[in-house]
Amino acid sequence: MSGGAKLCFNPSWAAVAFPGRPSIENLTNIRIFVPAYEERSFTAAAVREHATQSGVSQHVRKLEEVCGVKMFSRNKGQVVPTPAADAYYGRRIQVLTFW
Repeated sequence: MSGGAKLCFNPSWAAVAFPGRPSIENLTNIRIFVPAYEERSFTAAAVREHATQSGVSQHVRKLEEVCGVKMFSRNKGQVVPTPAADAYYGRRIQVLTFW
């Protein structure tokens, strides 16, 4: 697979898929996803990760592209996790431990 393996979950939201070794970029997207989910704010996640708000937004968007689902509903500064984000968050430790 060119450009590194995709790292996300299957459509049942139940399991994490590892088609090959995950790329560093995808793991960074996951690492940024966690504080965004916990803080419910890209700005607060950016402060927590010593990053910019736009950088957090870009990483989350890339993760959404890789997985093919929306992780957050975005509305005027509010970030509301979707059911996909809830399921993904529940598996994040296993993803990061796997690496």
